[in-house]
Amino acid sequence: MKHFLWSLGLLAVTAACSSQPSPDMLVQNRDGDMVTGKFGSNWTVEELRGDGLGAVCEAGETATNFVAELAPDGSGSFSATCTR
Repeated sequence: MKHFLWSLGLLAVTAACSSQPSPDMLVQNRDGDMVTGKFGSNWTVEELRGDGLGAVCEAGETATNFVAELAPDGSGSFSATCTR
C-alpha cells in the first residue's frame, strides 16, 4: 500500500509540473492563411506580432486579425491570418 500511495503522489507531482509550458516555448501551426500557436511567459505580444509571426508568414505577407489570449502565468495562445 505504501508503494502505491508513493507512486500515486509522484505521478500527481509529475503531472502538475509537466503541464506548465516552458517560458521560452513558441509553437506555431499554419493551415492555409490561418496561423495558430501557443507561447510561454517570456514572449510579449509585441514580440509575437514581429518575430513570431514573421517566421510563419511568407515574404510579402502581413499578419492580420492577430488575437492573443493570455493565461494568468503570462503564457497563452494566439491566432492570425497571413495576407498579401
